[in-house]
This record gives sequence, structure tokens and C-alpha cells, in this order.
Amino acid sequence: MTGGREVFARDGYARASIDAIATASETSTRTIYKHFADKRALFVTVIVDSAAQVAEAEIALIERHLSTAADTGEVETVLRAFATDRLDDTGGAGWSAWRTRRRTGR
Repeated sequence: MTGGREVFARDGYARASIDAIATASETSTRTIYKHFADKRALFVTVIVDSAAQVAEAEIALIERHLSTAADTGEVETVLRAFATDRLDDTGGAGWSAWRTRRRTGR
């Protein structure tokens, strides 16, 4: 699937070919068609797999942030700071500010 992800990302769905994906995957088109009915099925699998990887990374990040909460009363504050970081185009001042306040007691 790495070859498919690479080719779809580089060329887009419309321009990606099974031949290019096979080359990037160092396999044959026959092998790809053995596992996937068509380009669409491969694309769907690549997207679902990529989304699962992103979700797993986000969960790990949330768990890491939550591990810094001293008690359950801080969970909402930590999650709000985390969300601010994820949505803040200025570099994540929410999480950074919370961590600084927690460390310094301010």
C-alpha cells in the first residue's frame, strides 16, 4: 500500500495508474489486481488505512497529553488546551501556555 499511497499523493487519483503503483510498490500489476478489484478499491483501502494511522497517532497524542493531568479535574483543561493547539494557526499557544502555567504555578 505504500506504493499506492505514494503514487496517489504525487499524481492524484485520476492520473495515478496501476502500472505506476506497481512500479512504486516493486511488484507486478497482476499482484495488485490479485488483492484489489480495481484502482478505486486500492484507493479506498489506502485512504482507510491512512485515516486509521492518523487516528492512532491522534489517540497516542491525546493519551500523552492526558498523562500530564494531575487529576480528573484537569482533564477538561488539558483537552481544551490540546484542541486549541490542534486548531491554532499561531503555533499552539493553548497547550504551551497550559504547560507553562502548570510548571510555574501561574
